[in-house]
Amino acid sequence: MLSPVLFIFFGFVLVLLLVFLVLTEIKKNRQRHSSEEMFRANVFNQKVQELKLSAKEVKVLELLVRYSRFFNEDAIFNSPLLFEEAVHNYYADESLERIPEDTLALITSLRGKLGYHGLDIDFTLVSTRQYPDLHAVKLVNKKEGFSEMSFISRKSERHFVVYYPELQIPPENWVGKNIRVILTRQGDAVYSARVRVLGLDGRNLVLSHTEELEKQQLRRWVRQEVQFPVEVELLEGTQVDGFLEDLSAGGILLVLPASCESQTFMRLRFELPGFGVEEVLVKVLHVFKRKKEGFPGHFLYSASFEGEFGRVQEDILQYIFEERKRQNRVPKAPENEAN
Repeated sequence: MLSPVLFIFFGFVLVLLLVFLVLTEIKKNRQRHSSEEMFRANVFNQKVQELKLSAKEVKVLELLVRYSRFFNEDAIFNSPLLFEEAVHNYYADESLERIPEDTLALITSLRGKLGYHGLDIDFTLVSTRQYPDLHAVKLVNKKEGFSEMSFISRKSERHFVVYYPELQIPPENWVGKNIRVILTRQGDAVYSARVRVLGLDGRNLVLSHTEELEKQQLRRWVRQEVQFPVEVELLEGTQVDGFLEDLSAGGILLVLPASCESQTFMRLRFELPGFGVEEVLVKVLHVFKRKKEGFPGHFLYSASFEGEFGRVQEDILQYIFEERKRQNRVPKAPENEAN
């Protein structure tokens, strides 16, 4: 009977053998990609001409194809996921820090020319390298009790840089720690990335890239039924009290004891559970002909958020997600139980 020490030793050897076999297979796959002629090269060349890629860009693109997991040479034109996977493999195998700056610049250029830069909502984001420059983001660090809206100052293949607002804690304490960066693309989704703070650059945080993105919301905003009291101020100065019928990250359904026209602007003040008092500017999109049942003299309005509403939008999204999770955890009552 094997002793525990020998059992652990043989287990360790087995793990090493499995790792060796996996690495060998990866190497063989790389060699096949480097030596074999890939399929659909004619389509690849056609698309290169259509995009008017330079000779250097074509050379780098062909290099990325060799680091991919597909054998159709033109596949890299069809999916940002395949492109970012190839980029990730190349950076991992060659070590990102050793890759020349001009090569990195060409990869950034290719991402833009292929339309994988994060501006096209027809593609799902798969890497923080796709985050658009100057796009609004939310910085969250629950351990430090910090949550604040900001924006992406600039971006490179090595890292991306986010402006940080006034912090109560010294920013030096953030270096080496993880922070969550949340980006919302209108009409698409909310993307959340957990990244490391690499350093400081003036009033900016230098952050690591990641391909691990959490997609929290699909194309249409989820609506949550609520009954929140709301204080409303019309822009001409009239103030009324009403309540919110439902809530989403894109807008609200509002009940008011006052008649307003479509396109009317108003300021709302209401308390969002867990987030405190929220204030936001909205524009009335639609005035419903029917009145609120049980509330004579009250009118129903749908309204969209206007102005600077990024922080409120993120709070609403988080509230809806938490509320949905809570509701899903509540046991359902048995149906049609016999008396």
